[in-house]
Amino acid sequence: MSTTETQSEECTYFRWSKPDTGYQIRHEMNYDGNKDYAVFLSPGELDERAIVPYIEYQHKATHFIETEVLKDSPVLFARFADLDLSDVTKILEFANQNGFLLPTHIYNFPDRLPLTGEKLALWVNQIWLMKQTFNIWQWSLSKDTDKLASVIKVDEKSIRYQFDTPRSRLWIINKQNHPTLFRKLIPGDFIIPARAFMQMRIDEQLSDMRIKAYKKPPIAMRLVFNSQNELDPYLAPTSLLAAMWLQFRQHVTRERRLKRCEICEQWEDVTVNRESWTSHELCVNRDKVKKSRKLMAVKKHLQEGLGVDDISVKLNVGVRDIQRWLKKETENKFEQKP
Repeated sequence: MSTTETQSEECTYFRWSKPDTGYQIRHEMNYDGNKDYAVFLSPGELDERAIVPYIEYQHKATHFIETEVLKDSPVLFARFADLDLSDVTKILEFANQNGFLLPTHIYNFPDRLPLTGEKLALWVNQIWLMKQTFNIWQWSLSKDTDKLASVIKVDEKSIRYQFDTPRSRLWIINKQNHPTLFRKLIPGDFIIPARAFMQMRIDEQLSDMRIKAYKKPPIAMRLVFNSQNELDPYLAPTSLLAAMWLQFRQHVTRERRLKRCEICEQWEDVTVNRESWTSHELCVNRDKVKKSRKLMAVKKHLQEGLGVDDISVKLNVGVRDIQRWLKKETENKFEQKP
């Protein structure tokens, strides 16, 4: 079996579980830094004292639901990168759908029950790391020089990566340490520096995540029985976070392809789809029904004597869209005449 084959999705083994009761946000409150008190607050009730929010089990779980994330959600890493860093509700929704990022961790506190969960700060930081890398990857694919130039600065001695956020540390690649890379550079070109960043970030995440509470290697090698009862080598992520970075790696190395649906704007794995794929079939059908209903409403209002501008405001539809629909319907009727 070749190296490429052992690194493909078909040769990746990963199962993950989540509690049947789901998760909630729990805020640990600190009074004068001396004694901690646990309270349950909604995001709207958060005050300046609730400084450490966690994601934890909502109630005592009766059982855990096991999933095969890499098969069920081939572009989960892209959806993770799409999360809004400030939208706690969406982050919690992602957790409820997919589970914790890392193996279960228990936080012990004095004078009360321990907490099984993860700090929200961990989620925010990991979303941002994925978002940074994902954006650079997308900009390099589209050859968006302006956006790449906004975060990548190249001179004779170094390549610097600086993102406009306080959460981002400055990345520097020095010529002295990477002379081979600098020999590849072309003046004014940002694609190779972008790829160098992706290489460093993904390699780091799949070898050493730099998370103190996470002691396991992100990826393990396993032997798994196949359908013929023979042993095959598999890559086995040890966490949901590692599994998403492995997914990302497979797309960056062109093993997988993804596109964003033009209608729902969700990412989709299109490795087995035709190159011209633009939208989910379900989204296309829903969009046709929606446009058909809007067209019926347009014709009804026209019969009532309303003008196109008034109809546009009433139905919240662009004037050009209405004109295009009416023109297309007229052309279709003309084509159907014997």
